[in-house]
Amino acid sequence: MKTIFKAVALCAALGFVSASGTAMAADADAYPSKPIRLIVPYPAGGGTDTVARALSAKLQASMRQPVIVENRPGAGTMIGTDVVAKAKPDGYTIGLITDSHAINPSFSRKIPYDSQNDFTTVTQLLSVPFMLLAHPSVPANNMTELIAYAKANPGKLTFASLGPGSPHELAMEWLKKLAGIDVLIVPYKGVAPATVATLGGQTNLTFAGSSTGVAYIQSGKLKLLGVSTPKRLPDYPQVQAIDEVVPNFVVETWYGIAAPANLPPAIAGKLNQEIFAALASPEMKDLSKQLGFDIVGNTPAQMSQMIKAETQKWKTIIETTGAKVE
Repeated sequence: MKTIFKAVALCAALGFVSASGTAMAADADAYPSKPIRLIVPYPAGGGTDTVARALSAKLQASMRQPVIVENRPGAGTMIGTDVVAKAKPDGYTIGLITDSHAINPSFSRKIPYDSQNDFTTVTQLLSVPFMLLAHPSVPANNMTELIAYAKANPGKLTFASLGPGSPHELAMEWLKKLAGIDVLIVPYKGVAPATVATLGGQTNLTFAGSSTGVAYIQSGKLKLLGVSTPKRLPDYPQVQAIDEVVPNFVVETWYGIAAPANLPPAIAGKLNQEIFAALASPEMKDLSKQLGFDIVGNTPAQMSQMIKAETQKWKTIIETTGAKVE
């Protein structure tokens, strides 16, 4: 995948230097003086965990303090994210957040925090395209053929989802709505069982991030029918963007770093700067190629605006598709 890295003039973009900022600057100079917790609201072993551990290794080396990854999965990422929201805003507890952070406000009535106001955004790490994967037995080799087959055979195709409220399931509901097709959604508890079901032919289709899908595509165990990005991927120029066949279908997952609300701006700026440098490292660039994600790296303000836009997008999708709110 082509790595996208947005070079920002950090100090100017963040605007953290002021005449009254001496004390905060001193705090930033002393930070960190003890280990930092990086909360990951997903189980160990997945793409989020892999990225978090690679990032923690780079930060640990540059900041000269342990950066400890803590996996706190459950409740659609809300358990781990709540730990971050309720932590002391001193820079020693930060969290990895994903598109679920933008989905939960519209999907869950039991969200224990305010996803906009209870956090300090630090930076978006990366974006990941969704790949629509099919078992080899599916009689379609691209999106045009798939939509035609689905319309001719309503209800015959099955889709393995990661469960209600997951971006994967909501993306399929959105695709069904926009394309006017009937596909049976079968919920599973996570990426691994959903992928295994499609590999074994128990289901016909699944959405997966590129970090999951590439190996199965290369081995021929699954077919890549379409990608969720606005344009075709450079590594798969022959594969249609779903938007080419189903206009307005664009969905990408993303990872970012957030901290509790009211984090001192100087510490937020230092974290941003350190993470920015880590993302530019050869190791992170190599990982992006291996897992098929695009490095972003932006300012706290840019990340905040991105989350607001994503929250509105997923709210529209949930309302338009009539997804059941839990």
